[in-house]
Amino acid sequence: MKRLAFVLVLALSACQQSQNPWVECSQSSDDMHVQFVIEHDGKMTYRGGMDVIAERDTWIYQLGQEDIERIQMLLSALTMEHIDSTQVVLVNGTQMYGDEECKALLAKLRQLASSRFDAVIDGLPKPSADVLIQRSIEVERHEQEARQSAE
Repeated sequence: MKRLAFVLVLALSACQQSQNPWVECSQSSDDMHVQFVIEHDGKMTYRGGMDVIAERDTWIYQLGQEDIERIQMLLSALTMEHIDSTQVVLVNGTQMYGDEECKALLAKLRQLASSRFDAVIDGLPKPSADVLIQRSIEVERHEQEARQSAE
């Protein structure tokens, strides 16, 4: 009977821990709200602005192995020692601290979130060398005209 109770307690604690995301990171100020949640399988959910308040996902992304390793490295620099900060970082449900370390983690997570625009930007038409040269010539001509009219 005692063994069964022990096994049941272990099973319940394992289930409870798996319900917590791996990383929860948020930052709020008067004019900005951002929240990142990373599950144990590497799925990252981003919420920004009003989506944080409405508890609505803005964007979901599957992290690659390189990104996960970089995040693990940044998390290893955090401490459990309390420091006042506007950033909140939870690792497996435990709040972690470190002002500069939290800023570095947030910068990495923001960089990953902004990568959602890379495909769109890469798909935009690129100017040819002729167009760039023509624009440069036009800028020089306008600058010369502005100097001459100022004199």
